[in-house]
Amino acid sequence: TNKILEGYNYDEVRSVASISKIMTAIVAIENNDVNKIVIVPEEINTVYGSSIYLKVKEEISIIQLLYGLLLRSGNDAAMSLAYNIFGYQKFIEEMNKKALYLRMYNTTFENPHGLNDDSENYSTAHDLSKLMRYALKNEKFRNIIKTTKYNNWYNKNELLTSYKYLLGGKIGYTKRSGQVYVSAATKE
Repeated sequence: TNKILEGYNYDEVRSVASISKIMTAIVAIENNDVNKIVIVPEEINTVYGSSIYLKVKEEISIIQLLYGLLLRSGNDAAMSLAYNIFGYQKFIEEMNKKALYLRMYNTTFENPHGLNDDSENYSTAHDLSKLMRYALKNEKFRNIIKTTKYNNWYNKNELLTSYKYLLGGKIGYTKRSGQVYVSAATKE
């Protein structure tokens, strides 16, 4: 019904860290063939933190990048997707266009990964619930976020193995944002 049953400061604008990668994934899935092979760009060297340890000029499929993005929160995967799908700046524009389409009026994306040194992504709990609700309509997205292990990558979302009703979710952390989490569950 999209009705808020209970909430606290759900329209407070905050830094969202790696939760940004939900939007990165949706923009990537909706705008490219996920089986397409792409080349890892040099720009992966501009990010730090969570990584899937890509090598510059490595060939990898978009679907593999998506698993690395959502299971391992790979900042290098986020950069590879942005540069290969639209080019960096156009990719960010598409993220913000999608946010407006979803009526996420308190959301701004400045990068595809969520790190907040020289650019930052902001949103609210309310807006992120709109994004997750939309993303869950996409079968590829649903299949990725409910995966506990892909190749040698384990999903960082520990609730997947401890809460049986969980459909999936995305965790995030930076010093500025603190711990951030968005997820969905269903029971009966």
